[in-house]
Amino acid sequence: MRPKLIVQITLAMLMAFPLLLSCGQKQAENQNSAAGGNQQAAATSGSTQQATAEAPKIAATKAAAAGFAGIEKQLIDTLLVMWSAKGHLTSIDQAAEILGITVSDSLRADMLKKLNDNLTMSEKLSRYRPATFVLTNREKLIAQYIIRNEKKNLEFPSIKQIAADLKIAEPELKSRLKFLVDIGLLYDLGGSDATNKLGYSFGGNLADFTFDMGLRYHAFFVDDKLPFNVGCAKEALYLFSTEFAKNKVRYETTDPLTLAPVVVLFDQGQVESIAPQEAKLVEGGACGHNNLFVSQQNAENWTSTQPRLAQQQIPPVYDIRERLAQIAEQSKQQSSDGE
Repeated sequence: MRPKLIVQITLAMLMAFPLLLSCGQKQAENQNSAAGGNQQAAATSGSTQQATAEAPKIAATKAAAAGFAGIEKQLIDTLLVMWSAKGHLTSIDQAAEILGITVSDSLRADMLKKLNDNLTMSEKLSRYRPATFVLTNREKLIAQYIIRNEKKNLEFPSIKQIAADLKIAEPELKSRLKFLVDIGLLYDLGGSDATNKLGYSFGGNLADFTFDMGLRYHAFFVDDKLPFNVGCAKEALYLFSTEFAKNKVRYETTDPLTLAPVVVLFDQGQVESIAPQEAKLVEGGACGHNNLFVSQQNAENWTSTQPRLAQQQIPPVYDIRERLAQIAEQSKQQSSDGE
């Protein structure tokens, strides 16, 4: 693909997804001075469009400096531009779909090593960790399943059971487990035993995902087009009521407690449907605490066991439609105050 076309695609995508409201998370302090200078220049230019136009140039410079070339550089150029929007967590496989190219497991493994060595390329890398962007949403679901059992000291089920629970074909599951081992996130125990029928464990690698934040995906399909991930359920609702108020959006995620799917359809500023209908929103102080659950009970059970961080109270549980209406009203008020 020609560089000019890549710039056109990434620029168009960024213009379509402006900056989101953050979840109150502190930006990483280890960004290099060059990145900080570029961000400051963009912020003081007085023109969002002008700042956006500079993003592909900045991205290309960073990618080349980090040793990315060929297809890898095309992907990083695209990702860095899209990551420059707060809350935007586009993954490598999603960027590949945008560019119309195919990426292999070995290419993603190579990119993971380079991203780990270049965390200052983007604030998103230092906040969420590179594996968040290297893993596909299917791989994240598998990882969540294993971690859930490991944290609860539950007996590890067999590959057959996991495949049935997650509705994933056994050959695909085995292939994804091998990839997780190959990139060093999953340990191969060399066989199953009485308590671990799977034969794999995340072990100390759990620390690579702050409160599993990087493993929970929140996928948006805008007007039935290619998906992209956003940071959390709170950011998803802000997107619904602001950036995509005139679009049709399908929002897919999973209940962190049971991994059951939750799907919200949004159209023309209104929630069209929620599946399951009893699904609720938990809104905490950090992205890892902002999730959808299949029921009020699941939401309460999950919040009662989470670390409080800087919060003294358990995060509140909301009705999704009511919370969206509140956010929409807040957005209108902010707009009128700014006039």
